[in-house]
Amino acid sequence: MSSPPCDAVQFEAMAHDPFAPPRAELELDEDYQPVPVRIRLGVVGIIMSAVMTFAFKAGAAFGVVTIPGTRPGTPADILPAGLMLLLLGVVAWKIFVGRDWARWVFTAFVALEMGGLAMMWYWPQELAISVPRPLLVANVIQFALNFTALAFLFVGNTDDWFRR
Repeated sequence: MSSPPCDAVQFEAMAHDPFAPPRAELELDEDYQPVPVRIRLGVVGIIMSAVMTFAFKAGAAFGVVTIPGTRPGTPADILPAGLMLLLLGVVAWKIFVGRDWARWVFTAFVALEMGGLAMMWYWPQELAISVPRPLLVANVIQFALNFTALAFLFVGNTDDWFRR
């Protein structure tokens, strides 16, 4: 009984040193390509917004930042901001490597944020004056960062980056 003939690759694999460690060709699911500038700017905007929120909550929790009309924070108040920082960090990374679903998740996040900000502006007068101005300004700045980042992710030839 004879064995089937070997092709050149199998023969070459058998001819190497049997004591050498095994080698495997790795196929990475993401080919390295330079990230477009708009995507980089969008990711930087997402990270800046998340870090700003976390820093604001941490400052309030540790008494560094005091907002008139609000109660002092506790260290446990940092946990939701920390989780949001982690979530947005993962979404930003996935956007950076070209995952289109992450761009749409961030779009949904900005849409919810837009709804929350709109509610702060259109509340009845009694509720509107109860929101401290520094908190309102911080929310507007955060929304501006996120909206600008979102614009960078959809303007120009960024669709090519997500379709590659």
